[in-house]
Amino acid sequence: MDAGPSSPREGLGWDACSLHCLPREALLSVSSVLQNYSNIEEDCTMCPSWCLTVRAQGHSYFSGFEHHIPQYSLDVPKLFPAVSSGEPTYRSLLLVNKDCMLLTFSLAPQRGSDVILRPTSGLVAPGAHQIFLICTYPKGSSWKQHTFYLQCNASPQYLKEVSMYSREEPLQLKLDTHKSLYFKPTWVGCSSTSPFTFRNPSRLPLQFEWRVSEQHRKLLAVQPSRGLIQPNERLTLTWTFSPLEETKYLFQVGMWVWEAGLSPNANPAATTHYMLRLVGVGLTSSLSAKEKQLDFGNVLVNSKQSRFLVLLNDGNCTLYYRLYLEQGSPEAVDNHPLALQLDRTEGSVPPRSQDTICLTAYPKHQSQYSWTISYSLLSHRDNKAGEKQELCCVSLVAVYPLLSILDISSMGSAEGITRKHLWRLFSLDLLNSYLERDPTPCELTYKVPTRHSMSQIPRILTPLRLDFNFGAAPFKAPPSVVFLVLKNNGVVPLDWYGLKGATEGPGRQVPRG
Repeated sequence: MDAGPSSPREGLGWDACSLHCLPREALLSVSSVLQNYSNIEEDCTMCPSWCLTVRAQGHSYFSGFEHHIPQYSLDVPKLFPAVSSGEPTYRSLLLVNKDCMLLTFSLAPQRGSDVILRPTSGLVAPGAHQIFLICTYPKGSSWKQHTFYLQCNASPQYLKEVSMYSREEPLQLKLDTHKSLYFKPTWVGCSSTSPFTFRNPSRLPLQFEWRVSEQHRKLLAVQPSRGLIQPNERLTLTWTFSPLEETKYLFQVGMWVWEAGLSPNANPAATTHYMLRLVGVGLTSSLSAKEKQLDFGNVLVNSKQSRFLVLLNDGNCTLYYRLYLEQGSPEAVDNHPLALQLDRTEGSVPPRSQDTICLTAYPKHQSQYSWTISYSLLSHRDNKAGEKQELCCVSLVAVYPLLSILDISSMGSAEGITRKHLWRLFSLDLLNSYLERDPTPCELTYKVPTRHSMSQIPRILTPLRLDFNFGAAPFKAPPSVVFLVLKNNGVVPLDWYGLKGATEGPGRQVPRG
């Protein structure tokens, strides 16, 4: 092997350098031409080394003879990694020699290709492997094919074509609402929300940020306002609209998108800008009751009765309300629960619909009760209630059952006694006067045991003592039978019980009138 002399010539160019080798009359020619360096007048100019290292490769096959058939595997990915505009992308290939003989290779790109290959030639020992590094600068958002060739054992018969694809990843998001978002009509002072979804169709993680102008921040809010969206990820945000007056609103809000992974203080080289159009309407509305006067009628003392209050929303926006209950008569006593209870005091009514509240009355005393139910609309912006407005009035009359003796008659041994005399014998005037009075606390009984009465029907818990005089009759005469005609003077049905020293059970029910 011999090498010709190399020396500098005018303009500091370089002569071609040739190597000649004749192993078994085979000829290998390798030429290398270096770049012509000029403009060495500046101090910063870098000069190449005068010492050159040349790699030579050859084979010992005679001309016309078939080369050794290579046995190898080549792992080739189809796509280059995703990069943004102006950035290089790299990919590695793995060549494994599965033969028991030495494998030589030569890697060359297609003419006009813009890929860089390292290394371009070499040899692989039996059972060993070789890693190739490929680099390219993608241009344009459409896929571009890169083709290069791998030649093994210096024979054109063993030429393999390799293709890979690359593209410049666009910093784009796909918006699901065609860049427009509409809020439902919203009550002034309240808030409404609307979801907004977008997707990242690229292969790069992207950073996004919504920028709402200062003058609109009291009206609009988005959560989250900035964040990271991964490749092929779908993300849903929540926009909140809070109108301040009764009018129609139109907003234009911008979103900036750039490649993720940059340092916090670095300015992104490329950004994409989107504009979102948001439309909302602020309205005023009010609640009303289906019945302005809700009357329970006559209710028995210490009994429960329920009615339903229907709230109406005739407006075009959802209303959030809070109810207030005030007792007018009789005057409420502190630390004592009201005789009227609401199953809930807060809720919402969708537009042009109704809501139902259950009212339960439980009067403790005989009196005429009245209540006023008011409401106020709630604001989600500052969680405050608006001005109270009267909704409806509720009334009831709590009564005790009233019973009186209307008539009396007799038969048997007392058959001859006149009605007037029987009336005096059984003290019916006194009995009727006591029946017209309100019962004393000890006379009150309950259908179920309570802290006031452990017995459903007491034996004797009344201050009234009456003598029932059946008169006189001979020994072994027929029994004296007296009939009393009872009348219900009250406005509610009643059940009566006869007590004679021990509880014997209920009697008949006496209807009203």
